Amino acid sequence: MGSFVKGLAAARQGKRWGYIDTTGKFVVNPQFDEAASFSEGVAQVRQSGRWGFVDKSGKFVINPQFDEAMSFADGLARVKVGGRTGYINATGKFIWNPAK
Repeated sequence: MGSFVKGLAAARQGKRWGYIDTTGKFVVNPQFDEAASFSEGVAQVRQSGRWGFVDKSGKFVINPQFDEAMSFADGLARVKVGGRTGYINATGKFIWNPAK
């Protein structure tokens, strides 16, 4: 289980991850291969081998397309695609193009 951030925490049920509230009730059903804590209103999750970002309702705001993804800080998130690392903004647009 992950840490609570603004009332939600990543939690696993069986082999899938979702998000629970402070009462332990799933508010985002377990559907992800992995899930991280929320940061700046979104959380990185892995689905079908790719990382993307969901909002607090579990809806993808940035579709799963990355080999790796870190949480957002100061409006940017570090991601890796095809062995190259870059930074994206909150819309998923590369601000710093992937480089080796």
